[in-house]
Amino acid sequence: MRFEINRIDLLKVLSITKYVNVRTPQPILTHIHMTVQQDENGGKLIILASDTDMTYQKTLPLLADTTHIDGSATISAVKFYEEVKSMVDSETIEVWRDDDKVIVKGLKTTAKFVSLDPSEYPEILGPNGFNQYDFKVNPMEMANYMGRVAFAASSLKTGHFMECVRVEMKPGLMKFLATDGHKCSVALLSTGDEQTVTGEFAVPVKRLPEFCKIISGMDREHTIIGSDEKIFFARDPETYVSIRIYSSDIKYPNMDRFLEIKPEISVLFDRKELLNSIEQLAVFSDDKLKKIVTELNGDNLMMSANHPNMGEVKSEIDTMEGEGQWIAAFNSDYLLDVVKALSSDNIYIEFEANNRPVRIKPEGINTYYTIVMPMRA
Repeated sequence: MRFEINRIDLLKVLSITKYVNVRTPQPILTHIHMTVQQDENGGKLIILASDTDMTYQKTLPLLADTTHIDGSATISAVKFYEEVKSMVDSETIEVWRDDDKVIVKGLKTTAKFVSLDPSEYPEILGPNGFNQYDFKVNPMEMANYMGRVAFAASSLKTGHFMECVRVEMKPGLMKFLATDGHKCSVALLSTGDEQTVTGEFAVPVKRLPEFCKIISGMDREHTIIGSDEKIFFARDPETYVSIRIYSSDIKYPNMDRFLEIKPEISVLFDRKELLNSIEQLAVFSDDKLKKIVTELNGDNLMMSANHPNMGEVKSEIDTMEGEGQWIAAFNSDYLLDVVKALSSDNIYIEFEANNRPVRIKPEGINTYYTIVMPMRA
């Protein structure tokens, strides 16, 4: 195997592969797999990185009028990235395999890496042959929406469905939902009338940060192709990213009755002011229950917390818009999670009735909201 390639093009791909090979006990999977193949344009390099849960494959064109030799090799994903990154004086990089070594040569630097047997690299199935889903979407937008709701997923070992972001595909719409049973966050992404595919799957939150970092760099429209075990974001058969999923037969809780809130009262608050008050109250809330009692009286929200050993604290906030009468109690941790997750300056809290779930959403955005379940006041 031998090839020569533009250093910047290679570095962009290697900067992504480092997110894949981070959680694997198998030495071969700390390496990336490289394959050189001749094509009508002179030659191409196929780079594959996988830890079996998540896979990234990218095809790059090789430099014309240079020597390319077909073949395969593996090389440490992290060390290869660091070496190529350090070769700042090199416009191109030459790489070749010599028995159990891979030589990387820049303008002034030559490095030798141990190469494991490429035949030992696990066989990774690409998107060809899967057609359970065929749904076009901008990966950058999808990463943003999944990231918005992920905070609401369970951080405990409560079962697959609560440790995931659930994705529902409907004609013209993608719905993202995460819940731990106490709070439920929802984001809605319009995909256009031409999208008619329906289906659903769940992405494990534990791999979501790395997965979102990878797909957020994909600024072009990709196709979601799926099976019962994986989904692929594919631009073509040789350029894709995939992640292991939980399919639609998992026992995900029915949240419809909580999500269909018909608010009687909608009030607007300054987010930072509300966050500061909740943080102060959280210090005095009971260590076990962490209860905060909220009471809306006209355009004034009174919040209080009581600790048996520390005493009681109260905080008042005036609404920026809206008024009414309402009372309920909430776990301070859940309220903090929701308010911290919002980035807008102002937020709406919508009430249906006393001691009922509330809906919290950023001002000016109707496609993203979170439901918080109350405690007994």
